[in-house]
Order: sequence, then structure tokens, then C-alpha cells
Amino acid sequence: MPSAKMSRPATESGKVIEVDDDFDFGEREIVSVEITPNNILYFKEPCGEELIKIDEISGDKRISEVEATLQIICILHVPQNNGRKISLRDTKKLTAKQIKKIGVALGQLLGSDE
Repeated sequence: MPSAKMSRPATESGKVIEVDDDFDFGEREIVSVEITPNNILYFKEPCGEELIKIDEISGDKRISEVEATLQIICILHVPQNNGRKISLRDTKKLTAKQIKKIGVALGQLLGSDE
């Protein structure tokens, strides 16, 4: 079966036209949450790929809502000053009040009305 091959016509000068397929949507919003005095965590606005992961985690009936929240914290955390990404083990050390503060910030990033 013959295959159709798409090609671009050459310009008059014979130069090749380069097409940049990446679309620039701009910088994502970052919010900070003060966990304890002088201890701040930063979270980024999720992109489509991260929203898909968050949806999969949220829909997983095998894990609790708290565990899902902790996993989402890991996905959206942004290390600062060459720091390391927060791990699930780290998030399990957060207190309920700290998780609530983070939840408010994540709600802002995810566009909820909280």
C-alpha cells in the first residue's frame, strides 16, 4: 500500500523552514506554604500530565483520601535552591494542621473554591 508523505514546499531562497512544535504556555504559578517558622514548601500549578496523575490517584479506591493527598503533595512540590523533592516518607511526618495549610494552597492551584 503506498504511503502518503507530507512535505513542505521549499522557500524561494531554498532555505529550510524549521517548525517549533512546542507551544509556550508561560510560567506556572508557584505558591509557598510556611510549614513552621522559616520552613517553607513551594508548590507549582499542575500541568495537564500532572492533572492526569492526580485524577488517577484520587480515583484509586485502594488508598485513603489522606494517602492520596500526600501523593499529590509529592507531585506538586517544587524544590528550591537545589533542594530535593519531597518524598512520600517525608509527607507522612507532616501534622494535620500542616496538611490543612498545604491543602488550602493546593486548592488554590487546582482552582477549587475553598
